[in-house]
Amino acid sequence: VFSENNFSIGTHNITLTVMDELNASSSDNLTITVNPNQLPTVDAGSDFAMQVNDTITLSASATDSDGNIVSYEWKKGNTILSNSRVFSYTPTAVGNDILSVTVTDDLGAIASDEINITVHEIPNIAPVVDAGSDKTIHVNESLRITGSATDDDGHIVSYQWKKGNTIISNSISFDYTPTKLGTDTFVFTVVDDDNASNSDSMSITTARLYGNSKIKGIIKNYNTQDTIADVNLTLISNNIFLEDSNSDENGTFSFYNLHEDLNYTILCEKEDYKSVSYNSINLELNQTKNLEVIKLLSDDNNLSGTIEGTITNAITGDSLSDINLSIRENIHTQEGVVINQSSTDNSGEYSIELSHGIYTVEAKKEGFETSYFTVTSIGGENIGNQGASISPALAIGEMRIVLRWGESPRDLDSHLVKKTDGTEDYHIYYGYKIEDDAKLDHDDTNSYGPETTTIDNPAVESVYTYYVYNFSRSPELKNSDAKVEVTFNHTQRTFYIPNEDGLYWKVFEIVNGQIVACSSNCVQGSRNSNIVRKISQYSDEVNLFRNLPEK
Repeated sequence: VFSENNFSIGTHNITLTVMDELNASSSDNLTITVNPNQLPTVDAGSDFAMQVNDTITLSASATDSDGNIVSYEWKKGNTILSNSRVFSYTPTAVGNDILSVTVTDDLGAIASDEINITVHEIPNIAPVVDAGSDKTIHVNESLRITGSATDDDGHIVSYQWKKGNTIISNSISFDYTPTKLGTDTFVFTVVDDDNASNSDSMSITTARLYGNSKIKGIIKNYNTQDTIADVNLTLISNNIFLEDSNSDENGTFSFYNLHEDLNYTILCEKEDYKSVSYNSINLELNQTKNLEVIKLLSDDNNLSGTIEGTITNAITGDSLSDINLSIRENIHTQEGVVINQSSTDNSGEYSIELSHGIYTVEAKKEGFETSYFTVTSIGGENIGNQGASISPALAIGEMRIVLRWGESPRDLDSHLVKKTDGTEDYHIYYGYKIEDDAKLDHDDTNSYGPETTTIDNPAVESVYTYYVYNFSRSPELKNSDAKVEVTFNHTQRTFYIPNEDGLYWKVFEIVNGQIVACSSNCVQGSRNSNIVRKISQYSDEVNLFRNLPEK
């Protein structure tokens, strides 16, 4: 038996010789080849890319053809990361990480391999944005639009709302007031702290608000008093165009299906005439509203003119001094830019120079109700008799009715009838002026008015009806420029004579303490007149004006 552990690498020949007791011998040869140790093989894996702070499992594969793998070592530079074949790696910085794995076999032979890991930034996730649902509103409405946005990997740093190319707001919200009928689309864009952006859109549709009320009017030439056809009329509400129309061959016009919650303006335009707007037209439910006669001026006058008039006390008819007068352009303009101011003198008179045009005068004084009236300035001329009457301030529950008109007819009369349960309680007019809760304060017989009636706390159980009667009979009532101003609980309403033939005008009723405007057949004839109308006659009304006493 022979044992040897230290053969060197190479070929070794060993001879075995045996000898017996007679010294006879025999030999045999054995060749031993000692091979060198084979290095192990190792594979760290293929190069790849990943995001910073993500975790990946790395697995080395190694073999040893003439032995066993006894150790593994993962390193990054000089830093040992793991002594296992498999380990989890989490890069903490952007760049290229080169990792090496070294294996050792049972004879101490080693082998290594490297893997290149490209480490990227974590990609920014765009924010989530919601502009909100589409909406529909009406022309008299506005609303606040508010978007929403979230960013899972950061925070929102900016907001922007745009309509087309126009920036509306740089906030998350904005207030929207429509400027036209139709649909506006808004784009809501947000940007996060890594400059990623996202957008969403929403639409707002502005719809017209329809109702059951209507407006009626007539247009005349100021100088000739002739009616004017084919005047272009634009109906506007909240500065939004609604529709247009034209005056007919008689100068009249109407707008229908109007809503009581809207405030309307009518712009009047025609070649060779100065454009004018009729502002602040308010309506009631199911009302037919007759407008003040619109009297257009020529547009070929660039001069200034002078307006003159007297302001009187609606109760006494006396002239009033120190009435503050504020002038605004156009008809029935009760707010907005004041272009001139003045006041009445000791005789209650005023004289104001204005450019050629039509204006609204606001008459105001402490202790009196504020009143508005229309004046006209003709370039190069003095136009007088453009006065008004204002009422002393009223107590709550007290109602004052003031009738004014033009130069002719000379005498219009107010008639107030009170009925309870269908039975007449009284009829207040120039021939019977005073009752317990109502009186005719002032009766005018020489043009312009005022004719003033006061009711003290209208009874809710009674019905009051107010009429205007043409005592002069001619010219026609419709050409009188009559208007009735009613002041009740600090609210003023004005009624204008309809463009209808007749001798008397039913203006309104007071029902359950509320004013109800007459809506149809408001101007009637009488049995004593020569006016024939194809409408029913109200016998109880006609009888009011029969056998009236002379003045």
